[in-house]
Amino acid sequence: MTAIELNCLWAIHHALSCPALNTFFKGLTLLANSGRIWIAFCLVLILFPKTRIAGVQIALALVLTSIVVNLGIKPLVGRTRPYTAAHFTTIVPHPMGTSFPSGHTAAAFSTAWAFFLCFRKRHPGWCAWMLILAGLVGFSRMYLFVHYPTDVLAGAAVGMLIAAAVCKIFSHLADQPDADRKIDTHP
Repeated sequence: MTAIELNCLWAIHHALSCPALNTFFKGLTLLANSGRIWIAFCLVLILFPKTRIAGVQIALALVLTSIVVNLGIKPLVGRTRPYTAAHFTTIVPHPMGTSFPSGHTAAAFSTAWAFFLCFRKRHPGWCAWMLILAGLVGFSRMYLFVHYPTDVLAGAAVGMLIAAAVCKIFSHLADQPDADRKIDTHP
């Protein structure tokens, strides 16, 4: 599988590599380092009362995704990064840690999917842009030769699953009757 994935990365590199895309994808991936863009996004949502609960949900999904990916799956799998296997010189600083799954992609899709689940009815256009941005972050990781395609797919899947679970729990909690409220049925 690794040979097929390396061929895929080489095909992307040969077909698309140019100075403009190098700058775009390098900037995008650096902006997503350490979840900066996603953390800032969550903080903005949390600042406003109308979006505070959604912001907390999205932030929780992001934190849980980061823990599961970076402290759980990556150390267990220990996959070598593609630039090492292919002896490729990257245009970004070499990322720390192992390759599977993509932490950048997991964070991007966790944030985008939680946003989608919270705002799909009120802001479908913004939801589409968030998902496109997450897809671009995932693609940037392959374009920059720091992740295999399966790393990116797995990162997206993990991020979306955790976001869905967090939003489902919040939805379930919102549907629960207030435990402190007592209804007096006697006159």
